[in-house]
Amino acid sequence: MKFIKNRKNKMIRIETNRLIIRDVEESDFNILFPICNKKENMQFISIGRYDWNKAELIENYQKINKDYAK
Repeated sequence: MKFIKNRKNKMIRIETNRLIIRDVEESDFNILFPICNKKENMQFISIGRYDWNKAELIENYQKINKDYAK
């Protein structure tokens, strides 16, 4: 997979005309937090955990970003 940096110096993994897949950033957590804390949203995701606190969620996504960078 080829990594490119856009003009804001952010890592982009895949980009098409309609979609950008990039690392999760700190500014994303205000949107992700309520999504990841609803049982209906998380029942088919990984272990289905839906009782995250914000610090745990940030730590989890930082690990994911690090793992995908390998």
